Amino acid sequence: MSSLNHEASGVPRNAATDCANERFPLKRVDDLLRHLGNPQNRMHAVHVVGSKGKGSCASLLARVFAASGHVNVGLYTSPHVLALSERVRVLTNQDDDGDVGDAALLRAFETYAPAVRTAQEEAGGAITRFEVLTCLALRYFADANVRVAVMEAGLGGVSDATNVFGGGRGQRNDGDGDGDVARANRVLGVLCTHVSNEHASALGGSLASVCKSKASIAASGRPFVVVRQTERGVRGALVETAEAAGARVHTAGTLIPSDSNPTARHGFVYTAPDGRREVENVQIPTRLRYAPASHTNIEAVLALALAIRSQNGDVFEGQGKLGIDLAQILSNEMFVRGIAHWTPPRGRGEVLEGRDDWPVVVVDGAHTPESVSQAIEAVRNRRLAEAARENPDVLPSSIRVAAVVALMNDKDASGIMDVLHASRLNRVVFSSSSVNGDSSRFHAPKALYDLYNKPEESTWCDGGVVSAMRNAANCVGRDGSIVVLGSFYAGADAMRAWFSDDSDM
Repeated sequence: MSSLNHEASGVPRNAATDCANERFPLKRVDDLLRHLGNPQNRMHAVHVVGSKGKGSCASLLARVFAASGHVNVGLYTSPHVLALSERVRVLTNQDDDGDVGDAALLRAFETYAPAVRTAQEEAGGAITRFEVLTCLALRYFADANVRVAVMEAGLGGVSDATNVFGGGRGQRNDGDGDGDVARANRVLGVLCTHVSNEHASALGGSLASVCKSKASIAASGRPFVVVRQTERGVRGALVETAEAAGARVHTAGTLIPSDSNPTARHGFVYTAPDGRREVENVQIPTRLRYAPASHTNIEAVLALALAIRSQNGDVFEGQGKLGIDLAQILSNEMFVRGIAHWTPPRGRGEVLEGRDDWPVVVVDGAHTPESVSQAIEAVRNRRLAEAARENPDVLPSSIRVAAVVALMNDKDASGIMDVLHASRLNRVVFSSSSVNGDSSRFHAPKALYDLYNKPEESTWCDGGVVSAMRNAANCVGRDGSIVVLGSFYAGADAMRAWFSDDSDM
C-alpha cells in the first residue's frame, strides 16, 4: 500500500447529488463506522471541498489549528504519493508535521481489520478502498485523541465518505455514545476551493451539478467560505446551495504587502472585504512565496478560521465534551505561527534539487487548466527571483522552463493545451504513467503531442516520466527548471526515481 493509488476501484458509482441522503453510498460508510465504534462522534471537523487546491488548504488549516499546541488535530488528505501515511496525520503543535509513519499506521489498521471484513461482507464487497481508508483514518484519529479533524473530500462533497459529521445530511441526534450514529452538526466550517467541471460525469453531468454536489456538504449555521472562482456562474451556484443548507456564507479577504515593507513578498496584512486590517505580519514560507495559489489559499483559510472563531459560543453548546476555547486556539498569533510552518502535502509544488548535472525539478499534481497555469507561473517566478539575486538586471525571457506532462483520460486535455501554448515554455515533453501497471487510463504521449500541435517546441516520449525528464533537462540545461505536471502518478514516478539510490537518473 506504499505506492500511490487513488482508489483501486476508480470513481464510485452513484456519486452524484441524488445520493445525498441515507441511501447508497453513504449508508455503507455509516455501517462501517458503526462496526468501528463510530469514531467520528469523538471529534469535530472542518471540511475542504473543491476541484483543486484542497490538499494545500487542508494542510494549512491543520497547521493553524495545531499551532497553539492545545489540541490534537487530524489531517486527512488524498491521494498519497510515496507513502500511505501522507494521507493520515496527527499534528500536536506548530513544529509537528504529523507524520506517524507507514508501519505504525498499518499496525493500527490491522487491529480493526476484522471489523472492516465484517462490514465488507454485509455490504456484499461494495465498500471502496477510499471509504475504508477514510473510516480507518477516523478510527486512528479517535485513538490519538484528535479533537478537530480537517477532512479533504475525495470526490464531490455531500456524498463523499468524509461527510459523516452531520453537514449536508440533515440533523441526526440519536445519542451521545460511541455506539450511536453520528450526532448532529459536528462541523466547524467548510472551505470550498476553486471548482471546475472535473468529474462532472460522476457528479451529475454538468458544472451546475458539480457545484451542488460540493456545496451541499455545507452545515446549517456554520461558516462556508468560497475562494475566488474563474468560471462564470460557479460562485453564485455554490453560494445559493450553501445558503439553502442554512450555512453562513463568508467572502475571503485579501493579503496586501505590509506597510513596513511594501516590496516584500512575504510580509503581508490580511484585510477583510470591508477593508479592516484583521491579521498583521503574515509570513509566507519561502518555498511558497512565488506561487499565486498560496496567497489565495491563505486568504480563504484565514477567512474560515476567523469565521469559526467568531462562533465560539455557539459551536459547543450541548456538545461540551470537547471543551475547546476557539478564541485561544484560533488567535491571530496562532494564525501567523501556523502559516509560517505550513508545508503542503507531498507532490504539490514539491521542489527536487541537489542532483549533479540536473536542473531543479518541481513536481506538481496540477491537472486542471488553471492549476497548470499557476504551477508554471510559480516555477518561473521562483527561478527568476533566484537569478535576480545574482543579477538584478536579469530578463524574464532568459529563464528557461520545460514541462513534462502526463494526463489521465478524464482531464481537460484541450484546456490544458491552451494553457501550455500561452505559457512560453522552452520545451513541452509529453509522457505517460500507469495505475497499478495499467497505462490505459492515460492519454498516449503521441496523442497529446498531436493535440498540442507545436512540433518546434514539443516532443513526446514513450519511455516513461524519467525519460521525459531527461529530454527536458537536455533542453533547459543545469540552470533551468523542469515542472512535472498533469497527474500525481507522474509526480510519484519522478519522485521515486529522484530519491532512489538505484535510479539511473
